[in-house]
Amino acid sequence: MTEISETSNPSQGTVLYDDACGMCLATVARLRPLLEPRGYRFEPFPPDAEKIEMKLQTADGRTLGGADCLLAMARAIWWLRPLTILTSFPGVMPLLRLAYRKIAAKRHCISGACGWAPPVKIA
Repeated sequence: MTEISETSNPSQGTVLYDDACGMCLATVARLRPLLEPRGYRFEPFPPDAEKIEMKLQTADGRTLGGADCLLAMARAIWWLRPLTILTSFPGVMPLLRLAYRKIAAKRHCISGACGWAPPVKIA
């Protein structure tokens, strides 16, 4: 039996992201060097796509979004796998999904695209 190493490159799927979002672009810049050698491709969403959350279109035809997408990618990196064990505890995945949705809903403001700036302290 042949074992596939972590650095071999069978296709794992395509990660779709919002290329108009600074936070999304920064996330992809961090993930790309870790995941491309493991068979993941990164592409911006098509223009007509709903851009609510990052999506992973897996090689076996499934589509995972948001926290589930990030979790699937974390499983591909050996040093992140232990963190994925936490998701087997009751209530953890619903909390992660909720946190992802909250952050994703504000991602343009977080990346500075909405023009909001924190209040300036006057000394």
